[in-house]
Amino acid sequence: MLIVLILGEIMIRVMIINGTKMNLALRVKSHNWTFIWKNRSLSSIVK
Repeated sequence: MLIVLILGEIMIRVMIINGTKMNLALRVKSHNWTFIWKNRSLSSIVK
């Protein structure tokens, strides 16, 4: 039973660490997308 609890704890920690990494990657991607989208809308306004 104790081993299961320890494994569960490790799994949760790994998931949290991976989750934060994924969130950072997603934030960067979404930020780039908004940046591209803003540039496109600006260029279309200039035209």
